[in-house]
Amino acid sequence: MTDLKELTKKRFLDMLKSVDCKWKILILDEDSTRIISTACEMYDIMEQGVTMVEKLEIKRQRFAKMEAVYFISPLESSIKRINFDFRDRSNPQYKFIHLFFTSALSDDLFQKINKKNVVPRMKTMIELNLDYLAIEKRVFHFDNKNSLQLLNSNDENVKQKELQDISRKLL
Repeated sequence: MTDLKELTKKRFLDMLKSVDCKWKILILDEDSTRIISTACEMYDIMEQGVTMVEKLEIKRQRFAKMEAVYFISPLESSIKRINFDFRDRSNPQYKFIHLFFTSALSDDLFQKINKKNVVPRMKTMIELNLDYLAIEKRVFHFDNKNSLQLLNSNDENVKQKELQDISRKLL
């Protein structure tokens, strides 16, 4: 029998292993922190050469000589934070970055990534499709707190949007 928690952990740790540098900083947003917290221990993450784990949403210390791994949700707020981290081309937040998204990045959001300052420092950009919480070996959920309410809405557009969001996460 397949263990969903172990598969999620393996996929995340393989992501970290794929980043070819000895020491790295891991940047997580609120959603990706919850995703990883259900599958990994801090020890597992540190074993992959991660020296520090930081929150995307807060102001962080500059480490211009280190590479950073961003594991984030594909949201406009996340893209804005990345662009903010690299607003000064001569004084970047990190030497290079590796972008990993919890799910598919829309074309619209992709276009919002700063081509002049961010892209030259980008070594990796991958959509991992880990946009769920692996609660137990065979149990997961999407952490959509309003899902039941939205699916029972009288507004057909609201229902369709929620169904599309669930479908996107399943596929």
